[in-house]
Amino acid sequence: MRGKVGFVCRVNASGSAKGVSHVWDGHDTLCHMWSAGALKDSQIEFFGNPPKKICRICKENKLFDTMQIDDFQDKQTKLF
Repeated sequence: MRGKVGFVCRVNASGSAKGVSHVWDGHDTLCHMWSAGALKDSQIEFFGNPPKKICRICKENKLFDTMQIDDFQDKQTKLF
């Protein structure tokens, strides 16, 4: 997930999204749930579009309002 911008969401055993979607900025979620340890790598999936409603705390982050559609593309591909 490093270098990608998009959304992460918890998934159940069948792979269906549950809970809320968190905005991933390439290093952490905007609400910092990833760095706080509340989201485990084995419990989440990465999505290009939010599969569920976006986390309220992620939306309240000042970076959320400045993100554009280009930010939600793989940053790795822009280097080449």
